[in-house]
This record gives sequence, structure tokens and C-alpha cells, in this order.
Amino acid sequence: MSATRLEQSKAIVFAETNGFELIRNNKQLTSYVGLDVREKQSGTSVNGKSQISKKGNSTLRKAMYLPSLSAVKWDDRFKSVYVRIVSKSGIKMKGLLRCSEKC
Repeated sequence: MSATRLEQSKAIVFAETNGFELIRNNKQLTSYVGLDVREKQSGTSVNGKSQISKKGNSTLRKAMYLPSLSAVKWDDRFKSVYVRIVSKSGIKMKGLLRCSEKC
């Protein structure tokens, strides 16, 4: 990813979170962005696939997606997390979302 795009992503994240003024931990940030997992369930007999809630800030989700692609491609730590999750679940987007939480 080019340096200008990375700087742009940093600026968006910093601006949308108001300088992380109200964010106290990773779980709170994950929920604010809308990357927290929500289980689809109806009563006791119907269980659906889990998915992200998407109730958070969509601008932040978009700004964090591209850096996670770059991190998976070039950083060994993120690549190992991505490969582990994709090999376990078979869902590439699940691995990217997990990496974007860690970025």
C-alpha cells in the first residue's frame, strides 16, 4: 500500500474515533467499528451463521479493511493469523476481519 493511502487511513481512524478519547480497550473499539461477532439465533432450534454486527462506524470499517489486506500480504504475524483462521474455518473474509481488528 502506498504511503499516502496509509497516512489517509491513519487520519480517518484518528478523526472518526476523536483521537481515541472515549475508547478504553480493544473490545470497545471493535464494537464501535462494528467488527464484533453477532450470532444469528431464533429460539432454541434455529441457529444461523455468525457474522459481524455492522452496527458501528462504516467509515472506520472501510478505512481498516485495506491496511489489513496489506498486513496479511507483507507482515508474517498477520499472515500466520490469517492462514490459521482460513484453514480452520475456510472463510477468507473471517481471517481478514480478524486481522483488521489487530491492525
